[in-house]
Amino acid sequence: MAEALNYTNVQRVTVVEIEEKIIQWNKIYLSSFSGSTLDNAKTKIVNDDMIWWMFQTEDKFDVVCLDIDNGPDWTVFESNNSLYREEGLAAVSRLLRPNGVISFWSASASPIFKRRLQEYFADVEEIAVELGHNVAPDFIYIAKR
Repeated sequence: MAEALNYTNVQRVTVVEIEEKIIQWNKIYLSSFSGSTLDNAKTKIVNDDMIWWMFQTEDKFDVVCLDIDNGPDWTVFESNNSLYREEGLAAVSRLLRPNGVISFWSASASPIFKRRLQEYFADVEEIAVELGHNVAPDFIYIAKR
């Protein structure tokens, strides 16, 4: 978020966070580490469930970065599964402006999810994020409209 706000052409950064405590911790305890990004005039904080919110909002974005649960193959909360299925992918696709980009964080590789993304987006890339020696990588899926 701090990096995005450094760009002069960024007009707004919207953060959707389900946990009020996470928002408060970032305002109170982590503010000095993030450059007080939550207080930036370009920042919009939405305290809501992203899954519910994405079906309700009319907002459109150039970039959406998602870090929900552990990714498509290992969700803690059953309701989060819908994000990675057809109805969720259609909803997040509607959030994007033409040529928009979306990223999904995942704790593991998911070839099935990558194929599903290719049904909704023109260009899909899987990036392994190495975490260190003898540690399985995380994965980022980037999809472009």
